[in-house]
Amino acid sequence: MARLDEILMNYSNSTKKICFLKVTTWEGICIGATHYYGSILFNGERKEIKRYGSIKFNSEEILVDFAIKIFQKYFPKAQCLCLGDSGYIEPRKMLVGKCKDKCNKIYEKAVSLGFYNNKKNWNKVDRLGDKWYSIIENEINN
Repeated sequence: MARLDEILMNYSNSTKKICFLKVTTWEGICIGATHYYGSILFNGERKEIKRYGSIKFNSEEILVDFAIKIFQKYFPKAQCLCLGDSGYIEPRKMLVGKCKDKCNKIYEKAVSLGFYNNKKNWNKVDRLGDKWYSIIENEINN
């Protein structure tokens, strides 16, 4: 997997406009844990999503729905929100963005290939990642 900082020069305009939602949980690790946490990352800025008032995020879906609202309120300069860590370049599920449908088709193809879990598909996944970022780059700049 390519590190984000290794290819920032190639995608400098698009990566500076993408927010990433990283979802974590203790479910399955800690007895009785059933809630999810998240953080939205954008150009070095991080917004933690642990709990909101009495709202406890008991599923990833509930957390994602709330994170989209946080993204829309606190990250007006960002043009898309993607699910996943910002540390690696690979197609990710796009939650918000004008190129969401195109990017999610590429993401689904990467899922079907097993991402980088199958060495024989690494080149295909790399090309999908390039295509994914090219779509974002084109959409953001047009």
